[in-house]
Amino acid sequence: MALEIKKKRASEVSSGKSEAIKEVTKEPQKRLNVMVDASKYKALKAKANDDDTNISALVNKWVNEYLSK
Repeated sequence: MALEIKKKRASEVSSGKSEAIKEVTKEPQKRLNVMVDASKYKALKAKANDDDTNISALVNKWVNEYLSK
């Protein structure tokens, strides 16, 4: 069985370059610890998963919305 090399489309290459540039030039991050009830954390994590996101993305969205006011 021979291995086939899959060529990337130009859009895939430029998208990859764009993502790499974003990764290199992004601002350093800080960790934020928040105390919440265990049941609320579990529900938030499950709902975020249902919405195809994660808690970190949600918190960043909420912070950005708050700061833009």
